[in-house]
Amino acid sequence: MSAAKCKYGDVESVELVDCKYNEQLGTLSCPQPTKRLTRRTSDQKASRLEMDVHFMRDDGVSKKKTFVVEYNDSDESDEPLMGKEKQPGTPTVHTEQKVGRKREWARFVKKALALTLADLIGELIGTFLLTLVSCSIVASAVVTGAQSGLWQVAIVVGVGVTLSIYCTSHFSDAHLNPAVTLAFSIVRWKIFSWKKVIPYILAQILGSFCAGGVVYGLYQHAIEQYETEHDIIRGTNASVITAMVFGEYFPNPDLFDHTQEKNLAVVSIVQALIVEAWTACILVFIIFCFTDKNNTAVGSGSDKVAVPVLIGVTVAILISLYGSLTQVGMNPARDFGPRIFAAIAGWGRIAIPGPRQGFWVYIVGPLFGGVVGGGFYDIIVSNVLRLAKAAKHKSMVTTSCKLED
Repeated sequence: MSAAKCKYGDVESVELVDCKYNEQLGTLSCPQPTKRLTRRTSDQKASRLEMDVHFMRDDGVSKKKTFVVEYNDSDESDEPLMGKEKQPGTPTVHTEQKVGRKREWARFVKKALALTLADLIGELIGTFLLTLVSCSIVASAVVTGAQSGLWQVAIVVGVGVTLSIYCTSHFSDAHLNPAVTLAFSIVRWKIFSWKKVIPYILAQILGSFCAGGVVYGLYQHAIEQYETEHDIIRGTNASVITAMVFGEYFPNPDLFDHTQEKNLAVVSIVQALIVEAWTACILVFIIFCFTDKNNTAVGSGSDKVAVPVLIGVTVAILISLYGSLTQVGMNPARDFGPRIFAAIAGWGRIAIPGPRQGFWVYIVGPLFGGVVGGGFYDIIVSNVLRLAKAAKHKSMVTTSCKLED
């Protein structure tokens, strides 16, 4: 008589069964369990059954061995179960289940990380390109004098925005702007999760910070020469003219000398905040309008290839209209990332918090304006258009019915 402990998943049964063990072949033969074992999934028909068998040899030595057999609870046969001794290192049923669950979880995490990483890389690269173009064109205009007029700067920035979106839209949502990210998470939360907001914004700021570093590395000697020729000491109020290469200031230092108090009165902090909120409101409103699935004027579905161009044109127009007042940031990441680098590179308080402690204007204004612009389109304009379309359709059906009568 041998005592066998039969295990299957979470179910265990202990029975005394008459087993025949062939020590030379290492095989075990025992009858079917009298109690049918239950399973979690009814579609499973067979599984490996492990039995820990205690037996007494003829010489009186007690031993314990583990045997593995294939067990089928749907089989009503009385044929004995045949098994072989389990080899060292062979995983148990529980171990295999745990390994399976770990592999499934690993695949899920790997997939989630891959998608998230792609989003973050897209936002980082896109914002890097956008900021690189924006800061470089300002440096070219202010420090070297290669550009003349606000429109030359504005159109290059607009093209930079367009190219950045085209380059990264297959990586992520190509927001490239915390104001756009926040607006989508609040207004269009069904298609863009709020859980992505912080990672997106951090990636955007990191990308713009790196771009600021590249611009400084390329224009460092030109900036230093400009400061020397104009007797500008970096970190003083006069150095705002070179600091504007990285961050935005009000009024535009290239048009208004900040060393003269009267020029500062041209744009107050409140006015600057309103301008930044207003321009971001227009930008996000237009983005929501262009990306509306019901707006087929610029294409339908994923075929809206003209949208990046139109967004870039919008940015260029807004800069040309209001750039003389606040330089028109509309993008907290594009302003704050390079501003951090400028603070490290020697501009100090001129970069953060700014000569008028107004760096926050370029963060709060666009974030607030972006949400308002997106909300105004989706909540008011889009719903009004939907109601008008439904009323027009109903009117056409009624007219058709009357003509038939």
